[in-house]
Amino acid sequence: MPALRLEIADCSAPAGADPRLPVALRRLVREPDGGSGLELVLRGRTWMDRAGPLSAVRLWSSDRLVFTGRITAEETFAAGPDAGKTVLADGPFGLARLIVVTDAAGRPKIRYGSTTVGAALADLLTRHGPTLQSLHAAGADFFSEPDLDKLTATVDRLWFENRDLAGAVTDLLARGPYRLAIDPVSLAWRMRSENDLPVCNLDLGPGGPFGLAEVRVFESVADACSAVRLVGDQVSARYPAAGFAGAMLQTAGLALERPIDCRDPREVTTARALEYFRRHARPNRQVRLTLTGPLTPDPLIGICRITPSGSDRPDLANGKTFLADRAEYDFAAGTLTLELKTL
Repeated sequence: MPALRLEIADCSAPAGADPRLPVALRRLVREPDGGSGLELVLRGRTWMDRAGPLSAVRLWSSDRLVFTGRITAEETFAAGPDAGKTVLADGPFGLARLIVVTDAAGRPKIRYGSTTVGAALADLLTRHGPTLQSLHAAGADFFSEPDLDKLTATVDRLWFENRDLAGAVTDLLARGPYRLAIDPVSLAWRMRSENDLPVCNLDLGPGGPFGLAEVRVFESVADACSAVRLVGDQVSARYPAAGFAGAMLQTAGLALERPIDCRDPREVTTARALEYFRRHARPNRQVRLTLTGPLTPDPLIGICRITPSGSDRPDLANGKTFLADRAEYDFAAGTLTLELKTL
């Protein structure tokens, strides 16, 4: 196990995986939307009193910062000498849920039209950047204009009302699909196409750092289709405009239209129908790996593409590339669980 170092409220904490310790690490999670979270158990009055809502939390593994965030939830248990509390710290993206997006006049309503995902994100992040920085959820120059210029998916019509910043960013990135990774050191927000994500090798061979404890392959056609029709009040839009297409038609001969109700008629556009079609044109297939071994920073810090090597399983044959959609490290069990999406 790599050397772990933890700080809570800017004080060094004697943390480890043993649940009997005053500060016990439970799990570190990185979610598909770019969010991250760290779950801890605190025992004894010293740390229970020191750690409260919005206390800063940082975790290093072998001197590499792998998590930074603030406590956003806590639950106490027992009483007397056995008292303790479980706390959840959210990373930078989770803190963005505390911010309600507004227009230039400060109203919690924003309308975008005839623009791109990158331009809409630039507008949102420029306006709300100072608030993100005050929460220590973003660095000084936390997003790159050249990066956003590459996010060229169109936004014909989009309306946010009383929406938090994290939700608004997620809605925009889904139109690519694009992905977000936040560097815990610089607090830079990197938004990129799935094809431009960094590639990490996952050595599963006998001499590698991991043991392969379990492989699960999940495949479902429950939401698959070969055409999408968006339906609003007296309006509709379809992709493809006529007939059927996509992997489901080619592999299974499935000619099935998926209707999707849209409360806002401004969302009923061909471009939006195409976005839904891309998500549902083939079966949903995921590979879940449970690995025994050390805390591995790369898939836990940001979404990346994974190329497994050294395994004799056909599902993980050399040369295959997956998207590491979600990652979770269980400190007590010493296991890393990766949910891999087929690209």
